[in-house]
Formats: sequence, structure tokens, C-alpha cells
Amino acid sequence: MHPHISLRRDWPGWAMVLALVCAQVWLLAVWPEKRPAVRDGVLVVAAAHSEMVRTTLSPYGPGLETDLVEAFCRANGLTPRWLFVDSWEEGWELLRTGKADVLVGPGLSPPPGVNGDRIRSGPRYAPSEVVILNTTDKYPLKTPKQLCDVPLILQNVQTLPTILNEYLEPRGCTFGPSMTTSPGMREMLALLQSPEARFGVAEARLFQLWQPFVPEVEPTARTGARIFRRWHWRTDTAYDESLALFWRDHGTALSAELKELYFGFFPVGYDAYEMIRLRQTVRDQMQFYREAIITAAKTNRIDPLLLAALIYQESRFDRHAQSPTGVRGLMQISQETADHLGMKDRTDPFESIEAGARYLRFLYDSLEDEGLPPWHRWFVALAAYNQGLGRTRAVLARTADRQLEPLGTAEDEALSMLGWETRGRRAEAAYNGRNQAGAFVRRVRLFYYILTGLSVLPGNEAEHLAPFAAALPPGWPRT
Repeated sequence: MHPHISLRRDWPGWAMVLALVCAQVWLLAVWPEKRPAVRDGVLVVAAAHSEMVRTTLSPYGPGLETDLVEAFCRANGLTPRWLFVDSWEEGWELLRTGKADVLVGPGLSPPPGVNGDRIRSGPRYAPSEVVILNTTDKYPLKTPKQLCDVPLILQNVQTLPTILNEYLEPRGCTFGPSMTTSPGMREMLALLQSPEARFGVAEARLFQLWQPFVPEVEPTARTGARIFRRWHWRTDTAYDESLALFWRDHGTALSAELKELYFGFFPVGYDAYEMIRLRQTVRDQMQFYREAIITAAKTNRIDPLLLAALIYQESRFDRHAQSPTGVRGLMQISQETADHLGMKDRTDPFESIEAGARYLRFLYDSLEDEGLPPWHRWFVALAAYNQGLGRTRAVLARTADRQLEPLGTAEDEALSMLGWETRGRRAEAAYNGRNQAGAFVRRVRLFYYILTGLSVLPGNEAEHLAPFAAALPPGWPRT
């Protein structure tokens, strides 16, 4: 006889087994079988290629996101390893399967299939407005409703379609056919210049980095909507607590300082004519002073492109330039400074380049006791070049013993949280004010950025600037 099995009596046990099996099936469907692998000493970061992550145009560092990641890794004894993705779906999949520890990008939101309870998101930073772009040879946008009637080119930002529809729905329509490009800007900029393209939609901050090099593309409308960047990571990663502490204690303040470093010099309005003039100066005049600039820069351990940017700001490479204040020559040196430097003729372009480079180096060295980070120290040296070392030191002295108010507008979330003094913020008071010296430094920084970009982008200017780029001092800007 077969033993009698009482299903009724054993039902609680079977129910528990069945529940566990169902739970396992559900977890396999929405989350990987096991926790992310612990990679000894390595943080794997998923991101899309863009100038915000790895810059090719900027002289100010490897990229805002790279600087942030490296700061976290330095603080925690880790080495970053980057996985670059072509789409955000790919990025979320890397995070879901534990192949990446962190996903970095703008406007990201966990998609269906990724358990939001297992995802932690850091604070928002580096806000960027959504802008409508078109080319100067096409009619500008007259009304937002036009966007509903023509095919659009969208930057690959995960939440951009929703943001665009929220902008258009109060106007009685939603956008129609569209093409989504890569997360960076190169593909969109190329497509916008085709005859068939009409309007593109992108984050303003990323376009701002490219605008000096594509004068034929410009913003035609601003939506007022903003996209923020964030880090996302799994709560079961070995780095969960460290990541949370980094963003609680340092990340927001550091991201604000990096935003100033990479973007603080861009003007509110873009001057296309100045860009044309700068390009023409590179092609027609800089060649005559190339060797003198490179030699003076090498002797004084300065990036030749920074020295060239300073000359352009001071005189537009006009050897006969003279200011009502009495400064003269390529580098606009005063008679008092010329006497201090032992100059014989301020209008001699080669003597002016040599003396100006030597003076800039003197100013930088004079600030050694201020304890400023390297880039800030160079920017303060530029302010001193414009307004004098004594006046600049006075500003630094006034801000040495008091807390500085954050710069920027109240609605800027990243900056409004920066309410404490750092060495960099103290330096900003000396070089980034709303005065003549502040405007001077921002223009030099802008021209330095543009010259660096022109030196690496294909074009006639790159041939002229390549020798300058090749003469970058070892360890710059820490020289």
C-alpha cells in the first residue's frame, strides 16, 4: 500500500517552498542572480562619451565627471575603470547586471525592469537648460508650435522627450517624428548642418562647450526646463556607504567648484564676430611670433596657448596697441612694470613677449604663500597682471578670515548649497568678481579654451597651433 500523504497537513510547508520559488523567479526577472562582484580596489563607472566626461577641447582638466570620479577614488583608495556606452539602456543594463558600480549621466531615471528599490541616486548637480538649436542659414523658431510640425533631432538624454512634451503640451501639441542621436554633441551638430535638418533639442551646457567651434549652429529658443546630472549606484554594491558619504560631505561642493572651473568663463551672449577675428589672427599673425611665444613659455614654464590667449586679450596681436592708461605693446606693459623688468622698448613685440611671460611667472610665484590650488593660482596671477599684485593681495587678505557667500543665483541648486569657504572660493573672490579684473580673467580663460580647442579640431588653425600644443610644460598647471 502506498503511504497516505496528507496535503492538508503539509500545506504550510509547501506554501513556503512555493513562495520562495516564486520570489526567486521574480528576482531573476528584475535583478541579477547575485550581488555585484567585489573588484578589489577598482570602481567601474558606466557613462556615455561626451565633453562633460572626457574632454578633448578644454585645457582645464580631463573632464568634469572624470575629475569627480577621480576625487572619490582618491578619497577611498580606488582606481576608476570606465565603461563607455552608446545608449542609456546599455548603461542601466550594466548596472542591473552588476558589471558597473556607478552609472553617471544627465536626466537619468531607472527604466522598467530595474528595481528602483535597489538603486540609490546621488544629489543633482550641474544643471543645464534644454535649448532648441538651428543653423544660421535657416529661419529661426517663430513659435514653439513649429516644433510639433517638423521632424526633430534629439540629444540622447533619457528624460528629454518627457521634458519636451511638458514644454509643448500647454501650447496645444506634442512633438512628432524625431531622431535620437548619441548622448554627446558631435552627431547632432553634424546632422543639424544637413539641408534636411530643421531643429535640434539638447542640453545647453554641453552645447556651450562646442559653440565656439560651430558658429553656424546657434540656440533659437530656450525652454526654461532644466536637466541635472546625477550618479546612480546599487544599494548592494560594496561602495554604497562610501558613495553616499562622498555626496553628503564633499560631492556637491566639489561639483560646484568644477562647474566654475570648466564653465565659469563662458559669456552670457556668444560673440560670433570675436570668434571670426580670433581664427583670423591665428592664421594671419600668430605665425610671426610663434617661436618667441614658445620660447618664452618654455623658459617660464607656462602653457604657450595661455600666453597666446593673454596676448590676444591685451592687444589682439597689435604691436602698436596703446591704452589710455599708458600701457603699450603686445602685452600692454606699463612703464613702471617695464622698468621693473628691465625693458628697453615696450613696443618691440619680441621683448614684450619675453618680459610679459617673465612677469606672469613672477606673479604666479609671488602667490605661493597663499596656498591656492594650481588653476586658481594662475587665474589670480592673471588678475594681478591686469590690476596689480598689491590690489590682488588686498582682495585675498579681505577674504582670508571670513566665510564667503556662494556665487551664482539662488535657484542654482548646486551653487546654493556651497555655503562654506574653500581655498578655491577664496581665490574666486580675487579673479571672478564683477569688476574689470574679473572680466579680464574670464576673457583670457575663454580665449585659452578656444585656442586649445582649435589646436585639436581639424582645420587650418590646428596646423598653426600644433607647435604650441606640443610645448605644454610637464606637469602643467602644477609647474
